[in-house]
Amino acid sequence: MVRRSLSRDDTGLWTDYIEWVDLSSAQAAASAAHNLETLQRFLTAIDGDSMSLRYATMNPLP
Repeated sequence: MVRRSLSRDDTGLWTDYIEWVDLSSAQAAASAAHNLETLQRFLTAIDGDSMSLRYATMNPLP
């Protein structure tokens, strides 16, 4: 993981931005996270229907 930040907009929507070195590292971490017991307690506090996971490529600024 390179960095992580969290934002909340005017509607109350939270967005957790996590920057990874590459896509395969991000996908491996997401897959491994499902097996972490400590994360399971956290995830039960979140409405799963309101959560989504997306991957996007970051383009460096000129």
